[in-house]
Amino acid sequence: MMAREEWLNKLTESLRSTFADLGHPLPDKLRISCGWPSSHALANKKGMRVVKSRFFVAGLCALFVMAGPVDAKKKPKPPDQDPIVQGCVVVDEIHFQPSAFYNTPGLRAIVHNNCNKAADVVVKVALFDAQGTQLDGDSASQDIAPRTAWSFFIPVPAQYQHGLSTDVKMIRIIRVGVL
Repeated sequence: MMAREEWLNKLTESLRSTFADLGHPLPDKLRISCGWPSSHALANKKGMRVVKSRFFVAGLCALFVMAGPVDAKKKPKPPDQDPIVQGCVVVDEIHFQPSAFYNTPGLRAIVHNNCNKAADVVVKVALFDAQGTQLDGDSASQDIAPRTAWSFFIPVPAQYQHGLSTDVKMIRIIRVGVL
């Protein structure tokens, strides 16, 4: 019979590519452990009652089984916005990442500098609610070397996040400036 730590380490290794595909690569050196903290210690620390349940662990295992083989490749999600071209600078792979248990909500994209010289790129975004009303704006900037790319992520600001839900239902790039 396989020890629980060995099983968890094998599971972690098999999920390494899945995490990388989701944009959250696991570090090369990763410490994994199995165990339950003392419910008394957690209750004193957080002021909560802790419920230990084998059913919870069994449920997590069932989710992995129902999800299918770990190495099965999902179709890549199509970009949420068409590529934006400013001269020899292209912003593509524009994806809004909604709030979920496994990620931070925000906008992820790649800027390609196809120029023969460095480009100072400023990306401005608008944050929208479910009705399409603009809630806020944000920006990201980077000096990009010639013939290289810059992957960036603009998270939903904390004031719009409420646990696993968010007031922001879409982020769109509204302007790309190149200096």
